[in-house]
Amino acid sequence: MTDQEWFEHDMEYFTQLSANYGESLTDYLEQYRIKSGYIEFTTGGLVPGEAYYLYAYGINTEGASPALTTEVNKTAFTTTCPEPVDNEIVLEVEINGADASIIAVPWNDNILYYADWMSVYLAMGMYAIEDLGVYGKQSVPFKIEDLEDTYYAFAYLLNDDATAGSEVFLRTITDGTDVN
Repeated sequence: MTDQEWFEHDMEYFTQLSANYGESLTDYLEQYRIKSGYIEFTTGGLVPGEAYYLYAYGINTEGASPALTTEVNKTAFTTTCPEPVDNEIVLEVEINGADASIIAVPWNDNILYYADWMSVYLAMGMYAIEDLGVYGKQSVPFKIEDLEDTYYAFAYLLNDDATAGSEVFLRTITDGTDVN
């Protein structure tokens, strides 16, 4: 795509957004999009292993329609995936009838992690994350409501921004007794 095509694509998109805001394209650009000087920003929601572009260009909004005043400066990057590390969190499951507990034991009590359980049934809907981030050994009790359902005990390390920082450590509970 040429720089002009890139710019025109953006202007089509921004024209739609400005209409949604009930503003002219120029007003929308000047209020929400055009920046000057040094800027720094953080974005989230990127998919690990995906390719993305950061890009910037000069724009003039003083005429009848915005005009491209510089080349489009593009930088491609690919997000990284955390490298799995074996034995960071050991998961044990204790079952006593309908009562069960996940015992999560990290290799280092100073690492932040999250441990919880989920049934196949719950995975089809939404559920609340109750205790996000703990240090040291943790026990997470839960009830086995249906012996025919499959349950999952899981834990993973957390980064400072609450994103996953490791592979998911997983144990599967089937028939209310079998732990794999």
